[in-house]
Formats: sequence, C-alpha cells, structure tokens
Amino acid sequence: MNNRQESKAAMYYVSRDFLILNEPIVNSLPKGSMLLNSLKVSLNSLTTAKNQQAVNNTGIVIDKNSQKRLIVELSTEIKDKILAYAGLEEVKGISQKINFSKSNLMRSSDSTLIERCFIIETTGREHVAKMEEYHLTIEELDALNAMVKDFEKNITTPRITVTEKSVATKRIEELITEIDAILSKVDLIVNTQKKIHPIFYNHYQKVRKVVMLQGSSLKVKAHAFDHASNEGIKGVLFEFVPEQNHQQPNATHGRTRPILIKKTANKGSFHVKSIPAGNYTVTISKPGYETQVITVYVADNELTIIEVFLVRNT
Repeated sequence: MNNRQESKAAMYYVSRDFLILNEPIVNSLPKGSMLLNSLKVSLNSLTTAKNQQAVNNTGIVIDKNSQKRLIVELSTEIKDKILAYAGLEEVKGISQKINFSKSNLMRSSDSTLIERCFIIETTGREHVAKMEEYHLTIEELDALNAMVKDFEKNITTPRITVTEKSVATKRIEELITEIDAILSKVDLIVNTQKKIHPIFYNHYQKVRKVVMLQGSSLKVKAHAFDHASNEGIKGVLFEFVPEQNHQQPNATHGRTRPILIKKTANKGSFHVKSIPAGNYTVTISKPGYETQVITVYVADNELTIIEVFLVRNT
C-alpha cells in the first residue's frame, strides 16, 4: 500500500471502531446497521488483501491476528444477542450450544474458531425471524459468514505468487473505492444527528479526517476522551504490542511485552516521535473506565492519529 492508502486505511479502522462504540446510535439511523456491517466486511477484506500484498521473503502471508479479533468481536456480539433472546423467551437448548466466552473464542485454534462461528451463525439464522426486538439482522450474519470465509482462505493458502500479489494490489484499490462509498453514505446519515447527538456528530467528524505526515517529526498522536462528557482524560495508559509478536509471551510475566507504554497528559493526549512502522495491538486502560483493545497501523512518513472514547464502569 502506498502512503495515501495507508493513511486512508488508518482512518477507516478508527472510524469503524468509533461506529462500533456508538452502535446504538448507528443502528437507530436509516440503513445504519447495514452500512456498519458492510464496513466491517470490507475492512476485513482490506486486511486480507493488505496481508497478501505485504509478504516476507518466504512468501508467507503475515498477520492474521487482526482478522481473528474482528471475527471474535462480531461473533461474540451475535452470540450475546441470541443468548438474550433464548433466556428471555425461554428457548431451550441454545445456551448450551453457543455459550462460548470471548476469551475462549480468541484462544481457539483456527479450525475450532471457524467451527464455533459456524454454530453461532447457523443458530442465528434459525431464530433471526423472531429476533427483531433483539436487533439481530441477516446483514450481521452475512457479515460474519464473509469474514470467516476470508479468514479460512487466508489460513489455508499461506503462500502467494507474484501474480497473486499483483491481484492483491488491485483488490486494495477496489476496496478503498468501495469503503469510501460506504463511508460517504455513513456521512449522510450522521449529518442528520448534528443537533440530536452533537457529541457523536463532532467526534465522527474528527475520526473521518485523513492525516498525512508532511514535514512533522511526530509518528503518533493520541487522544483519550470521556464518552459522556467529551472531556480529555489524564492518566490513560496506552500499551503498544506489535501484532507479529502477539503470540510470543514474555517469559517473566507470562504475557506479551509492550514495546511502548504511554500515559495521557492533562488534556488527555500524548505524542510519539519514534516507533517502528507496522500493525499494533493497543490496550487502553484507566481505573474507573472500561478497557479497550484496538488495532492501529503506524506507517512510515505519516502521522497516525488515535482517538478513543472511554466509557465509565457501571
């Protein structure tokens, strides 16, 4: 991916995470749920194409972890809706079949994850007609199906040829056009919320900006806001772990060692001047707030902006 594509991709991922965080508002908007699911599917495909384009010297596709996390997030969301339906409507037999925790799904082997997602999807399709009140849609189930198929393809065809790499490059161009079109439609429906949900509207305008690094020495600029008040939060911890090292635990502490740990200052922000380019799993935490885990791509010669909106613990 070139610099412009990497910058746009970074904006896409931040926009998706923001929309997921505000999913109740998004789902209340015309075609909001459908557009968000389309965005999730297209971004998953973009991750696959980017991985196919960026291969190491042996031709092995790198970084499937971000795909796996997206699948786990969506399958858990669908599973929770089904369990709520089964519990409140007293439908027997469902909870025993799909009651996989998020951590269990994340720790599953690739083949087990695919199998469990199939069970969740199949169960959802069996009951979706009765679950309008629980906000489960066919579009969500189709999105999960598409993500799992992309993931399965990625893990079963680990080597790619030069020709396939060229195809991946073309596919990236197509997906960027596709995602731009999806977000243009999201822009239209979010614009209707300027007075109804002003904080949501203003935050969305921020995350939709594409920032190119031009003569600046900064690599990362991060902000943490209180979701309710829109105020910056001091003392929020950001831990950056390179994704390719995600499964290499620190022998001393039993977990992966971050290569960078930063805390936000008085206005809820911090700057980073030097960090290697690549994909990072960033864990964001502060006592009193729900912990967030996001994926961030840092590109060479570009400014990566991270904006998160933390929700207080209830």
